[in-house]
Amino acid sequence: MSMLSLTRTAALAALASLVAAGSAAAQGSFADVAARLKDGEPVRLVVDGTRIDGWVKQATADGLIITRGAAGDAYDVPLARLQQISYDDGVANGALIGAAVGAAPGVYAGMLVRLLCENEAGNCDSAPFIMGGFTAAVGLAIGIGIDEAIKTTVRFVPARATSTLSLVPDPHRPAATLSIRF
Repeated sequence: MSMLSLTRTAALAALASLVAAGSAAAQGSFADVAARLKDGEPVRLVVDGTRIDGWVKQATADGLIITRGAAGDAYDVPLARLQQISYDDGVANGALIGAAVGAAPGVYAGMLVRLLCENEAGNCDSAPFIMGGFTAAVGLAIGIGIDEAIKTTVRFVPARATSTLSLVPDPHRPAATLSIRF
């Protein structure tokens, strides 16, 4: 195997890792977020500009019901008042991304070792698998650690927010006004 094909393989593996990372970071609508929330999961909300911490009791398409405090008082949070939600999204995506990103340099280094081994009349056919497996395990651990430390935050624009652009007719000095209402 030539050095050019090794480099091409490593570049394709890195590109595939970046595509996976980009697609994992995409966010959807509140209905998508509500489907991911589990009963009893801790959440941090911003409702009408105020931060509220609690635990999910029920997530619907219209909003959330959360419990707060030691007494477990239930609060209904309608979607129209919800501005932001932060929650743990699990570690599966971080583990997969970490393993993919970690495996790429190990496989590449293993291919180089195998190439050098062939020149010395040795047999190192398993080097890409061994080195790739080791670096994938390291990447997996790093991905889990990062995902565990970071919460997913989704911001919502209230339905009542509007903007208006008006042109001011003036032959000597054309202008425009922009109005934003919340």
